[in-house]
Amino acid sequence: GQERFATLGVAFYRGADAAILVYDISDLSSFQKINEWKESFLDICGTEQSDSEFPILLLGNKDDLASQSRQVDSNAGRDYAKRQDMLFYETSAMNGHNIAQAVKEIASKACSRNTAPMVRADLFKDIDIGYKGDNTEPIEPTACPCQIL
Repeated sequence: GQERFATLGVAFYRGADAAILVYDISDLSSFQKINEWKESFLDICGTEQSDSEFPILLLGNKDDLASQSRQVDSNAGRDYAKRQDMLFYETSAMNGHNIAQAVKEIASKACSRNTAPMVRADLFKDIDIGYKGDNTEPIEPTACPCQIL
């Protein structure tokens, strides 16, 4: 959503099989831009599916700061995602909370559409993306994610 990345959209969005939109739960203005980001993405990516058919994951990030500086209520994010037929999670990039589960769910949904025939949903079921147990303790990665493909 940052202006400096706007020109990269065409190169990265075209032919996408899913999208992940991220807002900062401690910054209301980032949440208010989600619809703009979504519409911009769908216009650029060239999808032939309707908005409700295209897999989109909405992440409310910085969940680790929820008790100190939350500006966006989790229900607001959840309700918006439900109205827009998006998946929704509150996450923390700082401690990994819900990251693995969110990525696996959007990957599974994207793969189930069979628009990327070289990538199958069963490839993603055992991916280790670097967190153990409750997703709060980082561990050393076991392999480069690009090796999956």
